[in-house]
Amino acid sequence: MSTLFSFEMQVNDIFQLSVGRTVFVGEIIGSNYVKKCECVIKVPGENDIAVTIDGEDILCGKKNDLRAISTRDKLDIERLKKFAGSLRIIGK
Repeated sequence: MSTLFSFEMQVNDIFQLSVGRTVFVGEIIGSNYVKKCECVIKVPGENDIAVTIDGEDILCGKKNDLRAISTRDKLDIERLKKFAGSLRIIGK
């Protein structure tokens, strides 16, 4: 992970809440807690997607290393789900 970024998430799962919020679940490197920030979603073989993460306000608990972050930005969630497991989110 580059020192220019505050965190990096390897996305394991993506889902959408009924309120329109998209949630990314995965392992986060480089931050104890993710605050609201501008990020880039790295999609293999495609252009990066700029997104504003609202922060780590949805807790997964301490059963494992998985954590959740969310956004209100409009995203093509069905397309992104195809890349779950290989998506990365880089926070600035």
